[in-house]
Amino acid sequence: MGDQVLTEQSSVPREILDLLRKIGSKTRLPICVVGGFVRDLLLRRENLDLDIVVEGDAISFARELGESWRWEVQKHDRFGTATLIQPAGTRIDFASARSETYEHPGALPLVSPGAIEDDLRRRDFSINALAVRLNSEGFGELLDCVDGVEDLRAGRVRALHSESYLDDPTRIFRAVRYEGRFEFQIEAIDQARIHDSLQQSVLDRISGERIRNEINRILAEDAVPRMVRRLLDFDVFRAIHPEWKVARDFGADWAAVQRAINWARIHLSDEEIDTEQIAWMSLLRVTDWNNPQSRRDGVPEHVIQAITDRLALPHRLRRLFQTDADLNEDLAEGKVSRKLRETLQRKNISLSRNAAVREGKGRWLISDTEKRKSFAIRKENQTFYICEIQTVLTAGHDLYETLGMLSVDSRPSEVYRLLKPCPDEALVFTVIQPEQPKWQVALIEDYLIHSRVIEPLISGGDLIRLGLQPGKSFSNLISKAFAAQLDGEISTKQEAYEFLGFSDAQSI
Repeated sequence: MGDQVLTEQSSVPREILDLLRKIGSKTRLPICVVGGFVRDLLLRRENLDLDIVVEGDAISFARELGESWRWEVQKHDRFGTATLIQPAGTRIDFASARSETYEHPGALPLVSPGAIEDDLRRRDFSINALAVRLNSEGFGELLDCVDGVEDLRAGRVRALHSESYLDDPTRIFRAVRYEGRFEFQIEAIDQARIHDSLQQSVLDRISGERIRNEINRILAEDAVPRMVRRLLDFDVFRAIHPEWKVARDFGADWAAVQRAINWARIHLSDEEIDTEQIAWMSLLRVTDWNNPQSRRDGVPEHVIQAITDRLALPHRLRRLFQTDADLNEDLAEGKVSRKLRETLQRKNISLSRNAAVREGKGRWLISDTEKRKSFAIRKENQTFYICEIQTVLTAGHDLYETLGMLSVDSRPSEVYRLLKPCPDEALVFTVIQPEQPKWQVALIEDYLIHSRVIEPLISGGDLIRLGLQPGKSFSNLISKAFAAQLDGEISTKQEAYEFLGFSDAQSI
């Protein structure tokens, strides 16, 4: 019999304790709350993520509870799991106890029914393989079949079997996350196994989305710099792309991200700024090729494009040209063939002999380290499209040139024209950089806070009602009036009409 750790005296809120008692009283099948809730209960940390494991049909059990309590039930038949959602928002996940096997490293697991002890032994780390019984008889007793409590006391992160990081490479990121969050230490043998699995290119066997999601979870933690330094110790970034350099003094970059996010929350509180993209800017600092220090420490634009493609980060593809030539065999070779090279050269795209091709999710990535170029190729029907990868994360590269066109005397309309194409996230990140000239910061801040959200006094509909036909001159008139509005030369619709030479027009 294990220690009773879930009692009236524990730190769990009374309503959660009562809810767990009710769940346990509804079945005679072995049933436990497992995982992070139990781990954090023992660490005296708050965690209200309730994961329940039952020996039997978890979906049927959850459905019965939902009908009885009038809670919403979301079923996941493929995985034998279900989620109960209380009208007030409380969520409880139910799963059938199971064991797992992996067909090959990196594959999703094959599951089969099992006992709760089997379910605990299939988990990632010993500190997550703890359970507390919920049945009325034995309620609150701790179940520990893998010495997880001992590892908690010793501050160890230990995987449960020798092939763990090969079976599921995302556990590399989770080990780093738990080590950093709890200020624990990854077991020495686990560190060796992580290095070994990375040397076997294990990250190449899993999707970019899964890697991206794990990095996002790290970026959402409190101890991000500590975790990133640990990823650097294991050389994880270069395992994803050989030219991905993250600075050892990453803490300074992360502090800049926090300042940028805080600035946006204060000054752009009603705006939808993608703070996740700003966080990624700390990991993918764009190289400024006019700056020797940046050339040494930054990530070149073509590498950011390749990483964006690999990890399925937000981006869009801009078509450069198309070809009806059949490139299937050429793209399958893994390197740029003569035929593919000639196709690109006809469009003035020159590649080195070492340019490589990688296939993924119905498209191909051409990456040329020597020429510092990356392109994506998509196939639609029998047509191949060669595309440029455009992402917020490379916007800083173009922003250097844009800011070079500004001067301390630039008019608001000129600032608007130059900054409007720039992603807001890149501008927010630039605003807080200490090396940025103060006059540039002032212009960018004025644009982000004021000019960017100004609505034109004159619209296309207004000009149509005046009898004008849409065309180039039509849009020129709108732009001309809006520039005058931004520069403070006009402030009403009637003044806009008069500015454009329609002095007899009446306000509409």
